Amino acid sequence: MWEGDNSDKYPPQVPTTNGGTMEYITGPNSWRHFQVMSNYLRTPILVFCPEESDRDRICANTFDIARRPDEIQFLSNSNLSFFFGVDATETNPASILAGDHNLTNGLSLKNGILEVTTHRPTGWTKAMHRTYGNIALSDGSVRQVYATNLQVLFANSGLATNRLQMPILGP
Repeated sequence: MWEGDNSDKYPPQVPTTNGGTMEYITGPNSWRHFQVMSNYLRTPILVFCPEESDRDRICANTFDIARRPDEIQFLSNSNLSFFFGVDATETNPASILAGDHNLTNGLSLKNGILEVTTHRPTGWTKAMHRTYGNIALSDGSVRQVYATNLQVLFANSGLATNRLQMPILGP
């Protein structure tokens, strides 16, 4: 719904001056893409997987940014279970919009971005669902994807490289 109200563009394609997150598509800023959509998501529990096993992650109780140092459980990367596909577009319905953060291709992140290509095997760590994960596509669908089907999903995404902004913890 957010993209429908913003000229059919997702938050990373819209400048912050117009309510988007274009300036935050690298680094530990994954939470910002979900925060700008807070009027549509209603509760932050929707961005936290019930099977989250990382004890450094907790479910936020508000989408607001902490305004005082004593406030806790405000939205940040430590409250997310999902990455955000910064290259997803509404015009490419097979593009990867979001998914479980335990996706890996064996390479290190570059400034918070996991680059997934069709030439490198991709899989799930055992951090959450063990042998599968969930991927949201730009067409609005969510798919439960087993590791054996990940390569096909990314090959059909319409992009040679998918840049996924991961909800990294720490500085």
